[in-house]
Amino acid sequence: MMPQRTPATSGFTGEPGKYYDVLKKEFLPFPKANYYVISTDTFLSNCGRARGKKNKCVVPCSDYTLATQVASYVSSRTDQKNIRIGKHAPMEHVDVLYSIVPEWLIRGTEHLKTR
Repeated sequence: MMPQRTPATSGFTGEPGKYYDVLKKEFLPFPKANYYVISTDTFLSNCGRARGKKNKCVVPCSDYTLATQVASYVSSRTDQKNIRIGKHAPMEHVDVLYSIVPEWLIRGTEHLKTR
């Protein structure tokens, strides 16, 4: 029988996750949303503020249709891995730095898919 993972052994702190706001230079709680698209950014992981950590991008989405469109776009990028859609904001993890990507930024890059 496998031992049960607890916050102390899994890396999760049991606290709600926070993201680092580059402009305000502080950690803030995730904005409320119905869905979140979460992916691991392989390009920005282990550099800058994420030194020794994974950088996870989080896109808060208002509905499931938008979340699937965002996930589809994100999956077309070679620097994004482990893409998933969740109904809850990520929990705090000692080995992760979360970054918010606004949905308008993703929508603003739709024209790039056709090139």
